[in-house]
Amino acid sequence: MNKAAVVVGINNYDHFTCLSGCENDANAMEKLLTKNHDGSPNFNCRKLLSSEMRVTRSVASGTIRRTV
Repeated sequence: MNKAAVVVGINNYDHFTCLSGCENDANAMEKLLTKNHDGSPNFNCRKLLSSEMRVTRSVASGTIRRTV
């Protein structure tokens, strides 16, 4: 069975105060989910970070649809 995860880290918002740790949390979560404790593959992760793209609802939805 192939397991998939979409991990989203949004630090930069258009109409709210920007945050500072969400992308770090997303990077840590991806690292945690990608491999089991013995190094074997676990989840196939797709990561969306606000520093790399404008993460909108449609971008996230499209990524989820392509992942599952």
